[in-house]
Amino acid sequence: MGEVVYFAYGSNMNINRLKERVGDVELVGVARLRDHELKFNKLSVSGWGCANVEPAEGREVWGLLYKVKEEQLKELDRYEGAPLHYRRVKVKVLTQEGKEVEAVTYVACEEYKREGLRPADWYLNHLLAAKELLPESYVKELEKHRG
Repeated sequence: MGEVVYFAYGSNMNINRLKERVGDVELVGVARLRDHELKFNKLSVSGWGCANVEPAEGREVWGLLYKVKEEQLKELDRYEGAPLHYRRVKVKVLTQEGKEVEAVTYVACEEYKREGLRPADWYLNHLLAAKELLPESYVKELEKHRG
């Protein structure tokens, strides 16, 4: 059974939330997805915005890299509503050490994207659970999304 590197940029940056969902995972470190931006334009069932990444030249999205087993990734698909709400995609991210790593992440499907959404504060808190690991400037950007 193989392992996969997963790039979490949304609520799964809270390692406790991820462990509740899929069991033990290994935190590999911090990474950034270049030429993308973080948006909260994925419509939740409650009407607020979930995290999503979209191409944006010159921007970057920070997140955490985890090693997960393939069956854990299948379980994560269930939580992420894949392939209906999010689809799993491969991306190349850059670690803090400057190493390029191929990872799996989730991108919102078009039919569930809406402009003008805001994240719920409790949801944003899951992203900010990783604030000790993220660059201070990125944490400040996340804080701006508070309702």
